[in-house]
Amino acid sequence: MKHEIEFLIIGQGIGGILIAFELWKMGKSFLVIDDGSEKAASLAAGAILNPVNLNKWHLFEDQKTNWNISLKTYHELEFLLKERFLIPLKFYFFPENDFKKIPEEIPFVSKPDQKDINMVSEIFNNPGDALEISDVYRVDIHRLKSAWKKFLSQKGIYIQTDFHFSDCAFKNNSVEYGGYIFQKIIFAEGARGIANPYFHDLPFIRNLGNVLHLKIENMPREIGFHSDKEKLIPMGEGRFWFGSNYEWSFNELLPDIRWQNECIDILKRRLKIPFQITEHFVAERPTTIGQKPIMIQSKEHPELYMFNGLGTRGFTVAPVLAKEFYGKYFGNKQVE
Repeated sequence: MKHEIEFLIIGQGIGGILIAFELWKMGKSFLVIDDGSEKAASLAAGAILNPVNLNKWHLFEDQKTNWNISLKTYHELEFLLKERFLIPLKFYFFPENDFKKIPEEIPFVSKPDQKDINMVSEIFNNPGDALEISDVYRVDIHRLKSAWKKFLSQKGIYIQTDFHFSDCAFKNNSVEYGGYIFQKIIFAEGARGIANPYFHDLPFIRNLGNVLHLKIENMPREIGFHSDKEKLIPMGEGRFWFGSNYEWSFNELLPDIRWQNECIDILKRRLKIPFQITEHFVAERPTTIGQKPIMIQSKEHPELYMFNGLGTRGFTVAPVLAKEFYGKYFGNKQVE
């Protein structure tokens, strides 16, 4: 007799992790399948929690409530996994010449005090132009994924393998797969969702992102900045993430050397201290039209769901969206 489980989750990027965490908290039975790819979009992301929309200079919708939910959720994960992966940053922004707002008009944004100006003057050119953004964090996604995988594996509910759509058998409002019977399958497989045969006409746009990994030995570990369209985010132990761009037309996952050279010019213009490129990383990301998340149920196969396309703010909004997704389809849980 085949073992029955309520949920199968495909993918363990940040969306898949937080959906699984919601199911865990609600006492649901589930199994996770993930291919363990080192080219996953979540591993290429800066994984930053930033309360301010740096492109439009305002708070995100329902920001105060959502911000508290996001931080609470990540702290709950830290407590459960007994790991620290939420890292506070001192984050600076160097505005463009056409920037007109003053810091007093923008929540979470202020001019650095003299102590901070003295510190950043040893690192940045033109430090007087900098604005400081408060309450910014980085999610150590590598540590989170590793700890979550270990936690699930110890419970016997994680399998590292490829998922094969052709092996699904739909019977009696359930799905048979891999020797199990599942009531529901949630696809959170990132860019692979574009080719999911059970969901059609989704608003995905193929998009490639380039990221540089840097070594900056004399840079304080907790300091990052946003300049032009790029961000520098500390990753610990003198390692930094710098990126990223959007390529809309590509056939292979190949580094964009022209973009790399442009980034080198930005870094030389901004930093007083030397840096070294240690890796040029590329990954395909699940971008959607208007960056609207995909949280849907299949009409043809109502046992199937998709949670995907969380966008550039994915790490900030994913905890809230995971709660909304669970509440909409599987229960009456409200966002608190």
